[in-house]
Amino acid sequence: MGIQNVPSTWNYETYVTLNSPLLVNNDKYGLFGGMWTSAGNLFETNVSRICSGKTVRWGYFIPLNAGFRFIDDLICHEKIKPVIQKQFDFEELPLAIKTLREGHSRGKIVITNNC
Repeated sequence: MGIQNVPSTWNYETYVTLNSPLLVNNDKYGLFGGMWTSAGNLFETNVSRICSGKTVRWGYFIPLNAGFRFIDDLICHEKIKPVIQKQFDFEELPLAIKTLREGHSRGKIVITNNC
């Protein structure tokens, strides 16, 4: 089945997704079966791309201050550029949630607090 939501036309060497099937597969098939299924998913997703030098990898997020500082440094030095679909003032929070629920995002929804 492969890993879902990987763009078919990405132009970079590595695609990192936070949408790993590992937990879902472990819940469905148990620890051993889930690990085996997940490894198969990752292999299947990469096998057709590896010859062109592209790979899909799973990333996991742990909210640590050091991690936020590292990401901030990458952004400040223009090593990565976050895609922002729209910014909303805090007073527009209901509209921001509505926009998020509609789906079809092409970037992040950002809430600003202009105190």
